[in-house]
Amino acid sequence: MLPDLSWDNIPYELLLNVYRELSYRDLVSCGAVSVHWRHVMRDKILWKRHLKGVYAWWNWEPLVTTSYYDEFMFFKRNIPKFLKEVVNDYDYDLRHCIFSPFGAFFLVCGKGAHFCVYRSDPLEFLHERCLKDSLSWQEITTAQFSPDDSKVMLTGVRQDGSGELAVFSIDPTGEVHFICRSPCSPPGVACWFDNDYLICGEIYQFRFRQVSFLNRLMNLLAEATTSLL
Repeated sequence: MLPDLSWDNIPYELLLNVYRELSYRDLVSCGAVSVHWRHVMRDKILWKRHLKGVYAWWNWEPLVTTSYYDEFMFFKRNIPKFLKEVVNDYDYDLRHCIFSPFGAFFLVCGKGAHFCVYRSDPLEFLHERCLKDSLSWQEITTAQFSPDDSKVMLTGVRQDGSGELAVFSIDPTGEVHFICRSPCSPPGVACWFDNDYLICGEIYQFRFRQVSFLNRLMNLLAEATTSLL
């Protein structure tokens, strides 16, 4: 004998068809009714559609979380809600925009290995450089600030096709200085280990002068077979 159909035990597919007609706000409200309703509410078919509709989302799989519902909520809760500033003096084709961990600075990279560094609040232009001219780069592939906001690492492709990284410091007055460069292959595969070390196949220390660092760097490269990967 079939059980009586009620709102508490409505079949999954039937409730899913009802949910298809609701907005994402109404879906969230329905999810608070019961465990069964919440389970159906999280169906990926529903939230994949809302991701595409609300955020012009084009990815086939969630990028940040493990489900489409959680991905939608991540964007809903974490994207900027107010226009803070408009940067009008950047004339290059924008490729990347990276914010420092504490939000004190941000860096924008453009086509042709250009990059600019800005202070966030108040908005202030600090530095502009073309690595095509100074380091013979074709393109900047990635950028990453150190955990304490004091340095920024950029990786890119040189004109000969090899990979390289470059590190710049940002002093308390906002002056940006070149520290060092190092081979990085494949290009873009590098990250900070802490404020003084980075990982790109080997670990390098930044606590000494630039000349000493470059000399030490040559020794590290010569000893690559015995150094820590």
